[in-house]
Amino acid sequence: MPHKSLIRKFFQSYWRLSRSLSLDVRACVRDAQGKIGLVRSSNDGSWQMPGGIVETGETSAEALARILEQIAGIEILGEPRLVAIYTRPEGADYDQRALFLVPSWRRAREPNMVKMYDGAAPAAHALTFFDLDGLPHDVDKAVPQRLAEIDQSRALSEVW
Repeated sequence: MPHKSLIRKFFQSYWRLSRSLSLDVRACVRDAQGKIGLVRSSNDGSWQMPGGIVETGETSAEALARILEQIAGIEILGEPRLVAIYTRPEGADYDQRALFLVPSWRRAREPNMVKMYDGAAPAAHALTFFDLDGLPHDVDKAVPQRLAEIDQSRALSEVW
């Protein structure tokens, strides 16, 4: 048995050194009425919290600021608050996802125009605000869970 343990340790060390982990950041952005800001996913068309991948050399806060400015025209005021870090669900294109609460922000400019998932002509990929009890039917299934975690100030799941 010591032989299998040694082989396992060798391969674990090799995998850690040979591949880098990817971190995805997401933002919980609420308006003055407490509505949640969501964007359409370019992957499957579902409504999701805005976010994306942290680039090499960026901190998670820098990535969050860059992404919110790029896709929603939002400038973060103050410090975003880390809610939790999650592992990826099976088949996801990232390794870990960090969720931040953005308590204060302002609209710096109009959002970019991008092609929506449903194949329609390019449309504003704007941050759209929804009542918490009126989320769209095609909202990503993780969104209601993450909102519950924010309201309860604790992670209810380790997987996004």
